[in-house]
Amino acid sequence: MLAARASWNRRVPGGLVRRRRGGRACRGPRLERGASGVRARDLPFRALARRDTRSSRSADCRTRAAPGGGPGGTGIHARRPRGRCGGGHPTARRGVGDRVRAVVVGGGLAGAAAALELASRELEVTLVSAGAGATALSFGSLDVAVPSPGVSGLPLRDATATRLLSPRERLAACLRTRPRHPYATLFGHSGAGSAESAATDAVKSAAASLDGWLAPSGLRVEGGLDSARLLANVRGALRASDFAFTGPAEGDLQGAAEVEVAAIAGLAQHDARPLARALAAEFAAIGLARPALRVVPLPLPGGFVADGGSPARLAARTDTEEGLGVLLEAVAGRHRDEARFRRADGERRLLLLPPILGFSGVKAKLARLREAAGCRVAECLGAPPASPAGLRLVRALDAALSREGVVVKQGRVCALERTGRRVCAVRLSLREGASHTEERLEAEAILLATGRFLGGGIHEREGGVHETLLDLPLYDGAGVRVDGLAARRLVGPSPEGPQGLFSLGVRTDSCLRPLGSDGAPLFENLFAAGDLVGGFDSAVERTGLGVALLTGLRAAAEMGRLVEEESP
Repeated sequence: MLAARASWNRRVPGGLVRRRRGGRACRGPRLERGASGVRARDLPFRALARRDTRSSRSADCRTRAAPGGGPGGTGIHARRPRGRCGGGHPTARRGVGDRVRAVVVGGGLAGAAAALELASRELEVTLVSAGAGATALSFGSLDVAVPSPGVSGLPLRDATATRLLSPRERLAACLRTRPRHPYATLFGHSGAGSAESAATDAVKSAAASLDGWLAPSGLRVEGGLDSARLLANVRGALRASDFAFTGPAEGDLQGAAEVEVAAIAGLAQHDARPLARALAAEFAAIGLARPALRVVPLPLPGGFVADGGSPARLAARTDTEEGLGVLLEAVAGRHRDEARFRRADGERRLLLLPPILGFSGVKAKLARLREAAGCRVAECLGAPPASPAGLRLVRALDAALSREGVVVKQGRVCALERTGRRVCAVRLSLREGASHTEERLEAEAILLATGRFLGGGIHEREGGVHETLLDLPLYDGAGVRVDGLAARRLVGPSPEGPQGLFSLGVRTDSCLRPLGSDGAPLFENLFAAGDLVGGFDSAVERTGLGVALLTGLRAAAEMGRLVEEESP
């Protein structure tokens, strides 16, 4: 364990602070604010190893946003996938020439959402992916709003109202108080209703689009802006989630009279009794009424949990009909050896499982488990390395890309070719089995959704942090330019304080084109999305997937407009 932590600290700048910020405080209960740092290769999932404007364009893109967008508009269209190519392998390709209309670099949620939106506009798009990055490490929730402002130690609670703020209220607070957050760039930094209305409409549209892309794979996006879902993770920390994916989404603890925490003998990274005690402390910390908490052992047969207790292997076993049948029988028989006692009715009783429901078909499994249990059934939110929810999302996105006919190339971008103020081509190093080939793609618009350190969009070289492909200027959350500075200089002394290393990224205009030091777009046809955009700390603000989705769709809308304008 110590060796693994030391290795992580060496691999990612500021890894020690990142790990500490994601954990629980030693001085009493507090709510979890982010993920522990973890390398992709530390996960037990083998699947994760595949890891300025033109004169005709106004510099202020807000005046040309889609209708209903307010300042800057939403630029997002809630189209459902048309399924032009049907099913097939996630990286199925349709033939294209050496020139495509758009190239998206990055295989996480931001890149996939952008590619799917471009494909829905009938544009030829190629997605270059070296892995899913931080998306594969997500826990099962999709948060679009920052925690409650000005509440130290209890980020999910309003100190004066003694209640959970709704996602809509927290989203509005973000626009008012965080002028450098990507949302302020997209929708305008103001307390006026127009910015809030634009952001609200964009979130609703984006969630509907993502839900439509994922639904054919049996994964749904559930939730909304009017109320948060209070979900528990595998460590017993509570999290007020704006949206959640199938599995954890059914585990809202608000209104539950009784919560049964399932205990599975031999399962690693999950201990039901400490989890139940942590949940009790968390409810006390936020001042909400606590449901009755009980630990319920599941009578699984010997050998069902693999040697070593790997959650990933157990999840894979429940993907088979035989394995699911064993789990159903254990859930149905969990009270057989107990004396009868009064329990809450089915709707007010919740059976909380570890995240073991496999990597596909979770919605159907939950329906069968609910029937067997006689009450609501849900998974805990995951935490590295026990988080199959991220891999479910990646698989569902891969399937959507295949259905939409997006060309997916597995490999890395070696270089971007520039001509004047345009990026005209992408040079790729592609993996084909054990061999590597090089390829050159000309494109009319290019999106960088390469992430930060984990995704490879930012790295440290020659004693300083740099953007990987074009050495674009980088700025921290305070708006200070930091590219070229040593990573250690961007790490604050306190894990609870601001950390410039984890909020750095490129600065963009409202069209999401990276800006130079003079405040003008560096290139006419280059866009950025996801964690590569700076101004926010995804671990503290919990908006990593939300920013990825919203910026990916906005960038795709702007790329589509650019390509359509330049078409003969």
